[in-house]
Parts: sequence; structure tokens; C-alpha cells
Amino acid sequence: MSNLQALENDVDQRNSVDDSGIAAKNFVLLVIYNIVLRVGWIFKTESIIMPAILDFIGGGGWLRGCLPMLNRLGQSIPPILMSEWVRRVAFKKRLLVASAFLMGVSFLFLALVWFLLAGESPNWLPYLFLTVYGFFFFCVGVHNLTLSLLYGKLVFVTSRGRLMLIATTIGSLVAVLCAWFLMRGWLADGDGRNFLWMFMFTGLAFVLAASLAMLLTEQPDDALPDRNVAVGNLQSLLNVIASDSNFRRLAVIAGCYGVSITLVPHYQAYVRQNLGLQMDALVPWLIAQNIGAAAFSIPLGQIADRLGNRLAIKVTMLLLCAAPALTIVWLQFGEGSQVGFLVVFFLLGLTPVTMRTFSNYTLEIADAQKQPIYLSTLGACMALPVVFLSTLVGALIDRIGFAPMFLLVIAVLFIGWSLTFGLDEPRAGDQLKPNSDPQSAAKN
Repeated sequence: MSNLQALENDVDQRNSVDDSGIAAKNFVLLVIYNIVLRVGWIFKTESIIMPAILDFIGGGGWLRGCLPMLNRLGQSIPPILMSEWVRRVAFKKRLLVASAFLMGVSFLFLALVWFLLAGESPNWLPYLFLTVYGFFFFCVGVHNLTLSLLYGKLVFVTSRGRLMLIATTIGSLVAVLCAWFLMRGWLADGDGRNFLWMFMFTGLAFVLAASLAMLLTEQPDDALPDRNVAVGNLQSLLNVIASDSNFRRLAVIAGCYGVSITLVPHYQAYVRQNLGLQMDALVPWLIAQNIGAAAFSIPLGQIADRLGNRLAIKVTMLLLCAAPALTIVWLQFGEGSQVGFLVVFFLLGLTPVTMRTFSNYTLEIADAQKQPIYLSTLGACMALPVVFLSTLVGALIDRIGFAPMFLLVIAVLFIGWSLTFGLDEPRAGDQLKPNSDPQSAAKN
């Protein structure tokens, strides 16, 4: 089937679905769901808020390095082990509801702990914090896999970029307003007691998102024959890497991107330590990062829908090189460079957009039945460098400083960008993978 014919069929399907109103309803619900999720997420941003809180309650670079490690472990290992099981679940939205709810419970538990401690910071608190953080990202791993599968099931291939654009733009605006009017006051006291309110707000936002997911209209998937799930997942993962040369290249690029994630919790520490800034300095950076996520989602969403996710990956990988480079350069200008660092955190807004772009490209190159294992394999490839290098990067930063590690990551990102030119374009001719029929998938 030609690219034009495939897109025409997609339009015909969409028109018939829109007549029933089901696809439109699901699209709107997924937009609102992502907006609420982003509002909650801004209060626990792992590039700024979580590492700053960990610094506050006690910990050096190696403990900060645990944050991206736990993040990637949670977002990679559970999807690998559970992707076959998730694929067999008839209603994917039920898993989405359960995982989002448990994400909220994690932060409500932290709020309870902060309330009981009443400002105290015992020696065991950083380790409890990291344990809850690890459980939270275990839930995030299942959540993200399930959400991606629902995108593939309920949203047309040519509408996914638009969904990302609308949800990220509106979500970032609402999140920024919440951070400006709420978080500034919660961070200004300087004694950490008001972290309670940040944790509670985040937890309640995730619980609200779980409630919204219950409203999605989804047709149950067909039952599949039983098999050894764990063994089957690992075998399928290895088969994907061995049999698909284009995905192997994507996996290496994703690994290069994963190396850049090891720096994420160290940006705020690098800047705050060099400029002697307090906790309330985090809010403008957080706002800049979320505005960046919204701003980048607009052109990248258009590029992805019109020209393909391959080009979007090229653009994001190149732009990601700028954040560590500008951090090194602007630190040479001392106190007067604070405004310049808004640009750095603006560029870090690319992080969620890049992850979604990788996932959308993977959805295009994989058949519907293979999408779960392709997505979980992609997550594993992103996670490997984070899992094995994060604590090492943190320890080396403590020992040799920030700049050498930032320069090394720039080199790795540039290598990853150069490899994007060898990726296949799945929208070229017969290589276009048809989306699962949202008309049948949406009917309940």
C-alpha cells in the first residue's frame, strides 16, 4: 500500500469514527489526562525538584545519581518482564488506572512521612525517599507502556503528534501557573516542612488522572493463548534486537540519549553550587523547563505528523547537545549568568518530548502485536547506560568536577545524532505500518 493510500484510509477511518463520537471523546480524554499528569509531574520534576530535595535531606553526587538509575530501572525492567502479560490484558485502561493510582499513593505516603517527621531529617530519610522513588517509577514503567499501547489502539498514527502538542502545550501552561503561585511559597521557607504540600499536591493529581482514565472507551482485546510470559518476553527482546537492523540502530541512538539522562539531576546542583543560590531559585528554572516542553512540542509535533518521527528524533538529538554545552559556557560568567541558565532548563524541556518521539517512531516500525515488546526493548536500551553509569557519574562529579562529565556526554549525544541519518523512514511507501483500527478498538 502506498503512503498516500495508507493516509487516505486513515482519514476514512477517522471520519467514520468521528461520526460515532467515540474517537473524539477518547482523544479529548487523553489530552485532559496528560494535562493533569503534567501538572502533578512539575512538582516532582527529577531534573530539579527531586535532586534538590535529596540534597536538602542529606546526600552527595552519588545519591543524586541514584535518581536517574531508579527512574530508568523502573521504566525499563517492569515493561520487559510484564510486556507480554500487558499485551494479554483485555482492557488496557484498567492497568492505566491502577498504575496512575499507585503513582499517586507513593507521593501521598511521602506527604504522610513529612507530616509525622515535622521538619526532622533522620539519617534513614534519604534511603526511604529513594525506596519510595523506586516504587513510584516501577509504577511509571507499567503506566507508560500501557499508555503507549492505548495510543496505538485508540489514536490514529497521524494524530499522535497533535495529541502530544495540545496536551503538552496546555499542560505546561497550567503546570507553570501552579508552580508560580504555589511552589514559590512552599520553597521560600527554607526549612523543608512545606515539601509536605508538594508531595500531597502531586499525589492527588495522579489520583485524579487515574479517575479520568476510567472514562476511556475501549473494546477488549482478543484472548491470546497461554505461554511462559517471563521467558517469552526475554526471548522476544533478544529476537527484536537480532532480527531488526533498523531497530538495532535506534537502540544505539536511544542508548546515547540515555547517557544524557545521567546528567539530569546534576544541572541544578552545578548551577546552585557555583552561584550560591537558594531553593527558591528552582522555580524559574522549573517554569523554563516546562515552557520548553510546550514550545518544543509544537514544531516537533508538526514535524512528526507531517514529515515523520525520524526527522523529529534528528532534531531533538541535536538540540539536546546544547544544554550541557551552554551550562559549561555560561558558568564562566558568574552571577550575571542566572538569566542564561533559564535557556539551559528551557532546553531540558526536550526530555519528555524526546521520549515520546522515540516511542511514536517505535509504534510506526512495529506491527500491532509486536508493539509491547518493541516499546519495552526500547526502554531497556535507554535504561542500560543510566542504570550502570548514573551512580558512577555522580561519584566522578564529586571527585573531578562537573565540566569533564558534561563534555563527555556532549560527545556521546553527538554520536547518537550522527547515527539518526541511518534510520529507516517508516512512512516511505509500503513500509508504513497501518495503525490498529481505532473504530473497532474504541467501541465498548
